[in-house]
Amino acid sequence: MKVNKGVIGQRIKQALERAGLTQRALASELGVSAGSVSGYVKGLNEPNAAALAKVAHVCGVSLNWLITGETLPEIKADLSQKSDSLDPRLTQIVIDKLRAETPVEDLTLTAMEEAVVLMIRHLSEKDRHHVLYTIMGAWALAQRQEKN
Repeated sequence: MKVNKGVIGQRIKQALERAGLTQRALASELGVSAGSVSGYVKGLNEPNAAALAKVAHVCGVSLNWLITGETLPEIKADLSQKSDSLDPRLTQIVIDKLRAETPVEDLTLTAMEEAVVLMIRHLSEKDRHHVLYTIMGAWALAQRQEKN
């Protein structure tokens, strides 16, 4: 999906400023070069879903805001409280939204979905969060694409 790179870049810049982080510090957290982050901020490079999710986590902003500019009013990010755990309220909001949009007959896991769940259970808690952020990023991008 194509996201307006310039707008995303402006939001990344705002998130960095709010979090008191430099582009170099964000690059280190993402495992990319400072030039890549500079390209994101300038709208020259498009971060993938996993990178967007990680930017949101590192900067303490919602992924929804980073992609759409909209916020979830139920959740206020406290930039001084960074951790590797997800806010359970955010998780519940996503679960409630997905359940409301998913027909009951579609709630049974496919073999592939069951395999993914089983693999995730073997990951460390930190790695589980990385997987979840990646999936949430891809899901948020897909939601944005459906709106356009």
